[in-house]
Amino acid sequence: MGKLFSYNNMTIDSGWCKITKTIVPDAYTEVEHVALRQNAHVTFIDGQIKLMKPDFIRSWAEFMRLQIYSTVDKAFALGAAIVVLGFDDYAHVPNAKHPTQRKRSNHVAALNFCAEDELPPSLPEDWNAAMRNRIFKTKVVGLIARNIAEKYKDHCKTLILDWVDKPRVYGKPMQLPSLFDRDDLKRGECDIKAFSWMHMDRPLLIESTDGDFLPMALIQLEKAEQYGQDRMDLGHDWVPPCIFLHRMKTNIVINKKRPAGSASSKPTKREYEFVHVNRIRDTVQREMICLPADQKNMSSMLFGLLVAITGCDFALNLPGIGPTKLWALRSEHNAVVIGDTVRENPASVLLYFVIKIYTSVYKKYIQTSVACRPDDPIDRLLAVYGTIYNSIKNHASQQPPRIMPWAPARMLAHIHNALWTVQYWSQLHEYPDPLSVDVSGTPMYGFANIGGRVEFVGV
Repeated sequence: MGKLFSYNNMTIDSGWCKITKTIVPDAYTEVEHVALRQNAHVTFIDGQIKLMKPDFIRSWAEFMRLQIYSTVDKAFALGAAIVVLGFDDYAHVPNAKHPTQRKRSNHVAALNFCAEDELPPSLPEDWNAAMRNRIFKTKVVGLIARNIAEKYKDHCKTLILDWVDKPRVYGKPMQLPSLFDRDDLKRGECDIKAFSWMHMDRPLLIESTDGDFLPMALIQLEKAEQYGQDRMDLGHDWVPPCIFLHRMKTNIVINKKRPAGSASSKPTKREYEFVHVNRIRDTVQREMICLPADQKNMSSMLFGLLVAITGCDFALNLPGIGPTKLWALRSEHNAVVIGDTVRENPASVLLYFVIKIYTSVYKKYIQTSVACRPDDPIDRLLAVYGTIYNSIKNHASQQPPRIMPWAPARMLAHIHNALWTVQYWSQLHEYPDPLSVDVSGTPMYGFANIGGRVEFVGV
């Protein structure tokens, strides 16, 4: 039979950034946008990324200067009036992240470090192993917190540490958004914390290389537009938020292979670019032509579902299907049917897309053709998918497929993983419990507690 799919692959496919850069190239620039240069904006720094230092940094002083101070000071120099340095609060990181965390730990053994231990006088030789130890990492963040509190306490601008409990303000005083008056917040990951700072009547610049900030930002802009429209319908003023990302440069040019025997090139320096998410949002609305005109306000949500189903921190990468194939499918089907269904039953739309793509990719292995629609009941669509899966699995071929699709139960659970992910990206700190079950005790989101560990259903 064909090659089994590796269940270790869990990451957002870079193809989504390549697609957005191709359809709206002017959203990607090497210099900061005029909206950032001319406005006293907010910069949110993903501190979890800054914890991953280069090898040449060997002392704590160098670590603070090069990884933290220089990033904060550069943000102020680029015009930020408020800089927020964010870190994960592990008490509220959703347990749906556990499979990803275990996968990462499998590659590097964690440093032996206990709660009673003090940070060593110099940085550990194996920094990756140190970062796999949550106690060590937490103490490093504590060291950062103490140092920035001292360094920026009298700064002329505002630095905010967004880590555990309520954010702490240093430098120029400011009143925190009303959100932080609540005591029931589940603000765990840096990813969701960033969007607590988008409603301050200032542009928001997110400094991170994490790939999920693009679909999250698109979804948050979509939610803001809906809220703003409701405000304006009631006669209130509303200023739409503006979001930028600063991330590693997306290369959409295919490099030709170097001729045999030619000299190897020097390692290329990492390049970064600014991404104007509002421009991408406008274009995605136009390009998501599987949605009717009156439902374009759901385009970012559907885009997020397509991103999540091809793999992220909470979902495995879909076997044999990537962004290009999914994106192409958006133009081939009835917009009204898909638009109506994605609002009521997005799982049906996702499974319908999967059926159509696998039918095309594996057409030489499929003996029968079964018609289906995106508004069919999920049970019927699952039966159609099962017919396709069994036809591929049982096909007597001398050249079996290199990658086998998943069995129906795993595919349905995967679709529910993607649905939970988009709810998390949308609802942020109010995300639903990934381990929720229906009245029959069936996991609603494709996650289950198995032997005391959160696992994907069907793996």
